Amino acid sequence: MRNQPKGNRLELQRRKLEAGGQKPETGKPKWPARDCAATVAEGDGGVAPIQWAIASSETETGVTVMKMDTGPIVSQRRTPILPADDSATLHDRLARLGAELLAQTIPDFVAGKIQPEPQSAAGVSHAPKIKKEDGHIDWNLPAGKIWNRLRAFTPWPGAFTFLRGARTARPREAKTETRGRAARAPVPGEILQKPQLLKIWKAEVVEQNGGAACRAEASERRPGEIVSADKHGIVVACGQDALRILELQREGGRRMNAAEFLAGHALKAGERFEGWSQGAALR
Repeated sequence: MRNQPKGNRLELQRRKLEAGGQKPETGKPKWPARDCAATVAEGDGGVAPIQWAIASSETETGVTVMKMDTGPIVSQRRTPILPADDSATLHDRLARLGAELLAQTIPDFVAGKIQPEPQSAAGVSHAPKIKKEDGHIDWNLPAGKIWNRLRAFTPWPGAFTFLRGARTARPREAKTETRGRAARAPVPGEILQKPQLLKIWKAEVVEQNGGAACRAEASERRPGEIVSADKHGIVVACGQDALRILELQREGGRRMNAAEFLAGHALKAGERFEGWSQGAALR
């Protein structure tokens, strides 16, 4: 195209503009711009409507074709939020729905068969930007709420917690005399290792899948305390009910199921994952 005469380049640009529904003279759209948003909530939806729909325990979401931002709604399509959904799977399904809806909506809108409806001022919602700290698990929350947040923040920033480090021996410094000046010599001591970050990939609420005995035992534990750890999962007490961790990943390690993790990282009942304020202070 670089070697084409100027007249030919202008003609090609004019044809591209016409094909895109724009006037060649001004470059302005022939029809107002339309937006396809991954939400059916009123308002501008914010920057993370998919994640916050799951985190807020919504059971349904969808896509909306509208005039930009808070303009009139042209069309909508809804879809349930399934228990197996996380933000990645829901994103992909909404992307397909949005493409289908746009293909169906644009011809009818251009033909004047669709009359846009104004958005209601009631029930306006906003989904703020996701921050890394949003993934830090607060074990004081009900297990169901933690489970929803885990799904919402997978794959990024991920749901994570901290396991308090074990106490290990290390040399402790003591003064000795060397050539007339004080020197340091190692003597046994004890330190607390750096807390271990664990990313949780999959879990389930014990109330829905566990027995009454396990729930009763969880109710006697502090939030974040391990109730049991075996090949079936790591059960952790929460503010209400308990969460069974099925897949997790140690910082710097690979993703693995509970049985694989426990084979190399022994955990036992009574150990405790750090809560939000504790983990934040330890980082």
